[in-house]
Amino acid sequence: MHVDTRNERSPRQRLRVILSWLLALGTVMLALVIFGLSRGATAATATEPEIDISADSLQLNPGDTLSVKVRVTNPFTSTLSKTTVKLAYDSGQLTPIDSDFHQDSDWVSDLSDSRVTLTFKDIGAGKSRSGKILFRVNQPVPGNTSIDLHAKFNWSVDATTSSPSKHGSGSTDGDQPLIVAPDGVLTDPNVIDSAPQAAIEPRSGASGTQFRAHASGFAGGEKISIWLNTPDGVAAVPHDLVANDNGEVWPEFSSSDLAPGSYGLVIYGQESTLTLVAPFAISTSAPGAVAPPAPVGPAAVVQPGSLWSGAPAALVSASP
Repeated sequence: MHVDTRNERSPRQRLRVILSWLLALGTVMLALVIFGLSRGATAATATEPEIDISADSLQLNPGDTLSVKVRVTNPFTSTLSKTTVKLAYDSGQLTPIDSDFHQDSDWVSDLSDSRVTLTFKDIGAGKSRSGKILFRVNQPVPGNTSIDLHAKFNWSVDATTSSPSKHGSGSTDGDQPLIVAPDGVLTDPNVIDSAPQAAIEPRSGASGTQFRAHASGFAGGEKISIWLNTPDGVAAVPHDLVANDNGEVWPEFSSSDLAPGSYGLVIYGQESTLTLVAPFAISTSAPGAVAPPAPVGPAAVVQPGSLWSGAPAALVSASP
């Protein structure tokens, strides 16, 4: 009987198959060894725990609750025996009101008017634990609206039969939330957090006098329109103005061709709609020649095209 042996592998072919499988298996084992060594090397070269400080919100209003999370990660191959995190805060901005930890072994170990101290015990190798401190957001003083979250920390690892004890200290920075002013204008330490205001110099001058004004309370970088309330209506003042980073502008204009009377320089924020008016007068040497006073408030209606490009073309409400 004839037996077809064409599908049977020779001893040499079987040997090649076995060797290819062994080679593939060896490659996989080598990759696993390299991965393990790399993880071990990372743990071996770590010099201190990782401390992360984060806020649950980066924009807050006075009266809000800010939750600050402190997360401690142990990069070592042995238990992190104790970690103390000293979280600094400004009592003018924040008031600590509560805390929350995932484990009973962690707690607030000290509290002062400038620092909350969190203590974490026995964090396993490669593990992380966290705690939260809750603050009430206060009404900050002007120019004190950026919350700087940072901390100093101390840590220790107890000695074992295979490794000596370790200890150290460090510092870390976290998020920087901003407190929003009550009028909704986002402010930081470079922003004047005060009531919007306007002033003009001189308050009175003859026709042709150069008037200079100052206004604050706008958003940083906001485009500003200005015009005049006159005894006869609205007059354009063709200036292109942009508020600086502090929300301030310095309008300047000549009073040439203005008749004697009372006027108001209107300064209008195109984004915030904040409207400020600086009253001034054009004087005359002739008694009784002063025209009737102009309205101090914003112009009632500004028609499209009656002012230069960029001026509002609708009813302008008074500033809050």
